[in-house]
Amino acid sequence: MLSFDLKIYNFSLTWIEQNLDTISFRAVRKWLDLPISTCLKEVYILPRKSGSLGFKSFRNVAEKLKLLKRTAMTHSKDEAIQQIRLESVNKHMESDTLIYFFPERREMVKELKKKQMEMPSKFPCLAR
Repeated sequence: MLSFDLKIYNFSLTWIEQNLDTISFRAVRKWLDLPISTCLKEVYILPRKSGSLGFKSFRNVAEKLKLLKRTAMTHSKDEAIQQIRLESVNKHMESDTLIYFFPERREMVKELKKKQMEMPSKFPCLAR
């Protein structure tokens, strides 16, 4: 149900991260009885095979849903949808770049996940 809301409403990724992810991280920290100094963002989203929880943050889910929505708009045959896509290209540069360089959906999502995995390691312990 929340995926639907993240897909149709235009929440900024910053808002999602600062509000929804923060609430989620606090709940997981309390559930696992982790100290405040834990790099929860890394523990939260890394794959289980890496010894982590393997969860997806709300920000990552929203990014993927927005990418898939943008992909559907790109491949739409409806001229009105194409016009909306063209008018909003400046707001969706990252998504459009992934769509351009990775035309297959599986490759595109794989590259997005790779990008999302790199982010916590570049900025450790952001989710305090």
